Amino acid sequence: MKVRFQVWVDEEKYEELKEIAKEKDMAVSEYVRDLLYKKSDVELTIDFADVYRYVETIEDLKQKISSILPSIFRSGRIYEQEAVLIKQTLTQISEKVNDTWRYVTTMRADMYDDVRKKLYHSVKQHSYSKRHTKEKLTKLEEKYK
Repeated sequence: MKVRFQVWVDEEKYEELKEIAKEKDMAVSEYVRDLLYKKSDVELTIDFADVYRYVETIEDLKQKISSILPSIFRSGRIYEQEAVLIKQTLTQISEKVNDTWRYVTTMRADMYDDVRKKLYHSVKQHSYSKRHTKEKLTKLEEKYK
């Protein structure tokens, strides 16, 4: 059996709910039900724009090497300046790959910590302490602040 209930919010909050629901391609009622079923407003969003910039930089560096290769192939030899350019470009590629790896692992760790913090806060806020005492939740929340 379904039961209908009403919630009164100010216009500003309602507009905010409408905007969020629209972004999620949901009706406001559907979005509110979704929140109620989840019992928290913890949401994870991953933005890969920074990683894509790293990849573009690596592709540009690879293109530099590719532009020299036909000259080497035609002449059958490599000039000192070309060898230096290739070595510099390969070093830059290696550094960029390492930077990308460090960035991704750091962001992943930060993301996990942020999600844990939000979840522990939500659990404590909504008193979902059946499996954990409030003392444990407080310790976990402090750990991930």
